[in-house]
Amino acid sequence: MKSLTALLITTIFTANAIAIEPSLDKHLPGFSFPASFEGVLPCADCSGIDTRINLWEDGVFHMQETYLDTVDGDQSFITLGRWHVDPVVKNKIYLHGGKEAPAIYNISEEGHLQKRDIHGNPIKSSLPYSLTPLVFTPLDIKTGMTGEFRYMADAAQFTECHTQRTYPVAMERDYLALEKAYSGLDKPAPGAPVVVSIEGEIAYHPGMEESQGDIETVFVNHFIGIPDRLTCERALSQASLVNTYWKIKSLDGEEIVPIRDSREAHIVLQDTGETQTISATVGCNRMRGSYHVNGDQIEFDPRGMAMTMMACPPPLDQLEKTLADTFKNTSHWKIESQLLEFFNHQGQSIALFEAVYLP
Repeated sequence: MKSLTALLITTIFTANAIAIEPSLDKHLPGFSFPASFEGVLPCADCSGIDTRINLWEDGVFHMQETYLDTVDGDQSFITLGRWHVDPVVKNKIYLHGGKEAPAIYNISEEGHLQKRDIHGNPIKSSLPYSLTPLVFTPLDIKTGMTGEFRYMADAAQFTECHTQRTYPVAMERDYLALEKAYSGLDKPAPGAPVVVSIEGEIAYHPGMEESQGDIETVFVNHFIGIPDRLTCERALSQASLVNTYWKIKSLDGEEIVPIRDSREAHIVLQDTGETQTISATVGCNRMRGSYHVNGDQIEFDPRGMAMTMMACPPPLDQLEKTLADTFKNTSHWKIESQLLEFFNHQGQSIALFEAVYLP
């Protein structure tokens, strides 16, 4: 266990990740790693944000934020990422996760974390913006994850993109779907890493060797998909639901294969601030309609989509019917990195899309 007083962490941005380089420093209050902090921070439209942060000496952090008593009840969110110390203000730390801006905290003389605004300045308020240190306790990590997966010699590994931490993967739950998709890819070499997206859990599990004891392991609760040519660097950003070109990857569990001389199957959800419209095609007729989003809920125009009336050859004719049914049956949406999923009222995934950008 190393003391925080022995570390100054500078951030070095490389092509694919954030590397953390330690050096000596004497200006920070001491506490041992791993470290846990907890507190309830003020919230504009709920009774408070129950916040827990775990820090490790390798620059990894886990954070759980629970928005208490919202109109939809308590809402919890998990953030995984890397942290570093400000090179000038030695008691200020930055937490870089899946959000556009890092969370910023100052370390008080008592070892508390004091929340700062987006510019790193003190928040002028009489309300409490402090997290108190406590005995280290692992968080219950169940969240969407994107990372490099590899499988070789009966061993599977997952390197989570935001933290750059590598875990063994338990061969249970939805693991077989992930392995099947990985095995079906053309890879440059056996066991080569491929970026995948999953709904996963990080929990302690017996290691492959008895001497390892229980070790942190990734469980695949739901295999989302494999984005095309995605790198971890690109995966650090989160695509936007609206005003994004979404290529259709699968409908009702069936992969959408490009058809020669046809348009690429895609949807675009547009939001002007006054109107919300969707345009879509599977490669033949164009569909257009309206939609409404409320949190993670989405509803498409129950009157159906307006559509051009060209005669479409197989399989485009059937795909159009499937896409129309998808819009009727969708009730929820979720984005993990660059992949968008639609879910029906039973919580089943019924469509998968990938964000595509101009080169």
